[in-house]
Amino acid sequence: MSMVDETKQEEAAPADNDIARADAVADPAPSSEPDLDALLSEYDESISRGQHNSADIDDLLGTIEDAQQHAEAQQREAAWSAEREKTAAELAQSALQMAGMEQHAAELQGTVQQLQQTIQAEQWRQHVARSKEDFSRLASEEASKLGDPNLGARDIENYLLAEATRDPELAQAWEAQYYNPPGPLERAQLERAVIGHGQQLAKAAIQITDPLMRARAEKHILAEVQQLMGQVFPDPQAYRANAKAYLRRAIDKMRSEIRRPRIDEDVTADRFAVAQAIKSAGGKFTPEPTPNLGGLSNREFENYTRENYGF
Repeated sequence: MSMVDETKQEEAAPADNDIARADAVADPAPSSEPDLDALLSEYDESISRGQHNSADIDDLLGTIEDAQQHAEAQQREAAWSAEREKTAAELAQSALQMAGMEQHAAELQGTVQQLQQTIQAEQWRQHVARSKEDFSRLASEEASKLGDPNLGARDIENYLLAEATRDPELAQAWEAQYYNPPGPLERAQLERAVIGHGQQLAKAAIQITDPLMRARAEKHILAEVQQLMGQVFPDPQAYRANAKAYLRRAIDKMRSEIRRPRIDEDVTADRFAVAQAIKSAGGKFTPEPTPNLGGLSNREFENYTRENYGF
């Protein structure tokens, strides 16, 4: 072999090695991911030597492009994963904040309810104290108007309390003196309750197939709702005036009963006449002898009992 041939073989050897490396790069192992930096270095080295095959270079460029796409996909996946983690963290933080706000709102609502209960209890205590004071003053005034030394304010109170147990409307009339219209919030709640009741009745009326009967039912429902509205939201002045009138009638009834004579004058007069007759007859009263009831016949016994006992 000549030196020229040896030189050609030496020059051809690197080219064969480059092609082998390009083939290895173009056909990577399925289990390993392409190394983009290594492929670029391989490409630069092959270009710098000027010894390369166009087909092999094309395969190398395709591999490099695939590696670049894979790297970009990994970057996008990493960015999406980071964004998902960030979003999940933000959602978790928002959930914690919402839970904290709900807990705070629940605690605040509980505090408001306790305050409302305390206020209502204090208002009721003041109302009871005022009602007792007014009741005692009314009893004292009525006792002084009667002018009976045997009757005091305590007797008037006992009478009215006993009358209230027999007549519940009397107790309602007494409480109605202090009636005040409900506030906006309470009024809205009462209106919703009445309207809800009307809606429930209307749903039942819709099921009526007969048009005439359904129209009558709707008219009745409307009248009932209007009546409930009038009962729930009465006119304050008229409501208090009717209560005072009812209470005044009860007091007038009490006066008439108290002023009624304790002794039946007719019975007393009859007893007085009998006593005078006995005295005029000598001061002695001899009752008729009782017959022997055992010796009477049935008819005689009936006549005796009818004449003497009325049966």
